[in-house]
Amino acid sequence: MFDQVVQRAYGAKYDFMAIAYFVWRIFLKAVFNRPIPDKNKWESKNKWFCNEIFELVLKQDLSMKTPNDLMFLLETSDNFDSVGVFK
Repeated sequence: MFDQVVQRAYGAKYDFMAIAYFVWRIFLKAVFNRPIPDKNKWESKNKWFCNEIFELVLKQDLSMKTPNDLMFLLETSDNFDSVGVFK
């Protein structure tokens, strides 16, 4: 997995537009109770967002998952021996 992470992230630029969309949707959820979409519409294939590292392991689109969502997914994944989640 380390090789995949290095290949994906090394030298790639950070996807600031994907972050902006993520923050915008969190704002809409908090203020207007609008649902958070499953896909980040502003993400770029040539840049990366930290969630994409987890996509390598979990094999699903995680572009709009919060850190808490990611931890709960990792907790139930067979690809990890142990994950501590504070509740």
